[in-house]
Amino acid sequence: MPHTNCITLTIDTVLSQESNHERGRPTKAEELQIERKLRSYFAQGFSASYVSQQTGYNIKTILKHYSKFKKEILESENPDFIQRCIEEKEKTLYVYDNLIYNLYEDRAEIEKLIEVSKKLGNIPQAERLYKLKLKITEDIANLVSAKINLTNTATAGDTAKLIRGNNNDTKSDKMETIP
Repeated sequence: MPHTNCITLTIDTVLSQESNHERGRPTKAEELQIERKLRSYFAQGFSASYVSQQTGYNIKTILKHYSKFKKEILESENPDFIQRCIEEKEKTLYVYDNLIYNLYEDRAEIEKLIEVSKKLGNIPQAERLYKLKLKITEDIANLVSAKINLTNTATAGDTAKLIRGNNNDTKSDKMETIP
């Protein structure tokens, strides 16, 4: 029985030390809290020295976590991830095409209704339809602009190549020579 009391006393001492932990290496729970806090600073692009001043954490601790976060990002840029990005971009471009096509059809229908309203002498109706036609035209322009922006946006694979400094796309590196 004397060993049982000793073991209980030792466990209680360890537990009380964990709850009053102030110096040395952080506990797993504290490490997780630190990581969560630093991840938000990292995501916002704050430098390690600034975060150290704001949080009071050692700059080496912050740099260790920043390296871990950067590694996670680079590992997410595997071929499967890059392929998913390309496929999502293609799907979105298809959706834009479909929306634009439908808006053009709607505008053509509105133009027919405007002509009918004019022939019937219903000028207020024709004016409302004309305003709707202008709104549809504006929506078409906005969607075309968004589609162009998406088309010209680099994929994750393109961005990763640029960051790493290697570009295997030989077509864009060579200029056409005129004989």
